[in-house]
Amino acid sequence: MTAVRIALFAAMCTCLPVPVATGGEALTVRLTPTISAAPGFVVVRATVANDADNRGLEVTAQSDDFFRSSQFPLSGSSAPRTNEVLFKGLPEGTYEVTVTLLGSRGPRVAVSRSLMVIGGGR
Repeated sequence: MTAVRIALFAAMCTCLPVPVATGGEALTVRLTPTISAAPGFVVVRATVANDADNRGLEVTAQSDDFFRSSQFPLSGSSAPRTNEVLFKGLPEGTYEVTVTLLGSRGPRVAVSRSLMVIGGGR
């Protein structure tokens, strides 16, 4: 049954960055891997277009039983385009990972991706 769950989940997920445009801005998000054995170790890579209004990134990982987040500042157009966050020790579950680009007036754009962490006992 676990193999069927993994196959179905893999068919729903994509590892390719997908551009999302809002007001001329682009944010791409890539999770590596999208399927992991518990405890999960996942790299979230967010690429942001350079813009003077970029103030921060917020990255969250949420399942039915678990929540983790990280927020860090961006220094406008001089900020690095690529930013990485490592989520270590994620317990078994299906997660929604959301990256939100923050501007001077609040959230500018958010992109979500799915992630599955499989327990070793199944």
